[in-house]
Amino acid sequence: MAQTQTPQVNPNKKFDDITALLLEKTPERAGTLRDRMTFAWADHVRDAKNKDAHGKGLADAMYGAGSKYIKEEVYGLTGDLQGNDDFKAAVDADILAPTLGFNKAELDKAYAKEKVVHAGDLDHIMETSAKAMQERMQRIQISRLQALPESDFEAFKDYLSMQAGNVGIKDFDKAKVPTMDAAIKQYMKMMPLLANYKNAGKAASHYKQGQEEE
Repeated sequence: MAQTQTPQVNPNKKFDDITALLLEKTPERAGTLRDRMTFAWADHVRDAKNKDAHGKGLADAMYGAGSKYIKEEVYGLTGDLQGNDDFKAAVDADILAPTLGFNKAELDKAYAKEKVVHAGDLDHIMETSAKAMQERMQRIQISRLQALPESDFEAFKDYLSMQAGNVGIKDFDKAKVPTMDAAIKQYMKMMPLLANYKNAGKAASHYKQGQEEE
């Protein structure tokens, strides 16, 4: 009788998931957001009724597409928002617009009077949006770390020690990390190095795959 193998449990999964929020999900979300707003721009300027005034209504199209993506696919707020108008305004002003990087009025001010809006004219808006997504996800990452129970403290320090080894930090001493707040600060300092480590791993994997295909 064949024995069934017990699935291996990753003790660091909760920490890996928080790391992935910034290193994997954030670039993916920023790229998808850019695509959604670009598609909205393309549909808008291709519409015959807008041929002599691209900027008119462009804010509605782009902000609508961007905020819909953030609301539904980033934050999981599907369907009509429950609550009164004050709540809906607060969600837009305090959650959607800050993640998008601008509100609809700012977008309208930038484009409304433009007769022609080329793809290149969107670059500044797209850069602003990508930066805003990065900053908002980083805030969420910190909040998720701060919400970890005290019982995770030692395991989190072990995780930091492992990641320090991965990125070449030789002088990391977990005994000198007295509190969870101190551990979080150490972790955030590591994030740029972890991003480089991850990108280097991707590059090596792509190179190896290319060599095998030749």
